[in-house]
Amino acid sequence: MQEIVLNPDSETANPHSELTPAMRQYFDVKETCKDAILFFRIGDFYEMFFDDAKLASRVLNIALTTRDRNKENPVPMCGVPYHAAAGYIAKLVNEGHKVAVCEQTENPKEAKGIVRRELTRIITPGVVLEEELLDAKSNNFIASVTWSGSIGGLSYMDVTTGEFKTAEFSEESALLDEIKRIEPKELLIAEELLNNAEGSMFKAQLSFRVTPVSSIRYDDAERGLTGHFHTLSLDGFGCASLHEGVKAAWMLLQYVKETQRGSLPHIQNLSTYNPGQFMLIDSMTKKNLELVDSIRHGSKKGTLIELLDKTKTAMGGRRLRNWLEYPLKDVSEIMRRLDTVEELSKEKPVREEIQTMLVRVYDIERLAVRIAINTTNPRDLTSLKDSLKSIPKIKNLLKSFQCALLKGIYHGLDEVKEASDLIEAA
Repeated sequence: MQEIVLNPDSETANPHSELTPAMRQYFDVKETCKDAILFFRIGDFYEMFFDDAKLASRVLNIALTTRDRNKENPVPMCGVPYHAAAGYIAKLVNEGHKVAVCEQTENPKEAKGIVRRELTRIITPGVVLEEELLDAKSNNFIASVTWSGSIGGLSYMDVTTGEFKTAEFSEESALLDEIKRIEPKELLIAEELLNNAEGSMFKAQLSFRVTPVSSIRYDDAERGLTGHFHTLSLDGFGCASLHEGVKAAWMLLQYVKETQRGSLPHIQNLSTYNPGQFMLIDSMTKKNLELVDSIRHGSKKGTLIELLDKTKTAMGGRRLRNWLEYPLKDVSEIMRRLDTVEELSKEKPVREEIQTMLVRVYDIERLAVRIAINTTNPRDLTSLKDSLKSIPKIKNLLKSFQCALLKGIYHGLDEVKEASDLIEAA
């Protein structure tokens, strides 16, 4: 679509004459998200116009019509019902497209003149909250990478759970292997890096969607992160001396904030990790061992994760996959896990009772995030209430265990009774 510079007070600034107030509003919003398909809310529908409509109608297999069909330059358009939009958005994002959502932010019956509308969020493959786009037992990571001199920075986040990590690498091959191990749905790379040798190397060897972003300085990144976490420094996160890691983390957090049009209150911690803590499994070894994906058809069928995964919750499934992809090297931590497995294996009746209770627990991590950023619905709240009501029973069953790991879980479990009672009363 051709670039349009629109002065809201002058219809002559737009090549399309006789603009309605709604179309003037559309162009103003579109200017802020030119690389996205804009879902523009009009009544009970999300409408798309011009090239967005042509592309969406083809991908979604919906009818392409025109606005002002009797005029010299009719406008291509298509639309989907707002209550069914999630499925259509999911299909577009699965095809690698970015979708911007513009909502009506006031009641049309109370509006004086044109209904107020605002761009509420931008959905990309790496930044999604819709269940239709998520694998319950896999993380949906978005990552960012920087490189300066001989040091590379990597940061990744799962917006749906709040997980946020950063690290540094001194070897390009190690950084590439880590990106492949994370398997981000979207990878952010600074524009200036994309234009040099290192950036070309990253893009050539990675199959993930690459999104160019503006370069940033360490001082700005440090200021941005401490501002978000309301801290005086980054010492408490263990990354103050990791200049590239800090730059990568702020590049990522800033991008996600822009897409979600909010403050991301659920992102409350940044973990600094050292890949050397774990056994290195390069991408080729991971593929040949069929740890999580089958070589033949790319699914979980016939893989090690399919054999091992008897977890009863989505959260447990994601944790098991993480443990499988990041095998421990610390002997004491390995022994803690083995002690736990041994005690659980001996206490079969209690173990089976815990499993029965866990079946009733929904994905609390992702439910809490949707509530935190105000994208929840009544069904989500009911699922959270039912999950919280299972916690006291699970905690009581854990009381008899003696191993350190299970005792730690027992003492750390908060029943949050006031939340479940409040939801039930409502």
